[in-house]
Amino acid sequence: MRNNESILQLSDVIQGIVNKKDILGENIDSKEIIMGLKQKEAKISKLMKSTLPKVSRWSNLTTMLSIPVAVAGAYTKQPLLMAAGGLMTVLFFEFYRI
Repeated sequence: MRNNESILQLSDVIQGIVNKKDILGENIDSKEIIMGLKQKEAKISKLMKSTLPKVSRWSNLTTMLSIPVAVAGAYTKQPLLMAAGGLMTVLFFEFYRI
């Protein structure tokens, strides 16, 4: 399933590059398509390098906060605290869609 999605996304990117060249009335060359793919790859790589460290920091912070809350809830036998610790983790992962 994931391979199909990757192929469809790649097809969309290539189609976008071809459409841009077609609108400009330029000849479509395979080297230009490859160059366009490399430019797109560079943009995505830059975004990932800037975003992933932020997500990692928030993940560590959420874990540091939620585990003690859940453990305290289990130790004091208060389900509300245990649920709060679990909820903090779930909300983080839902927010960042990891």
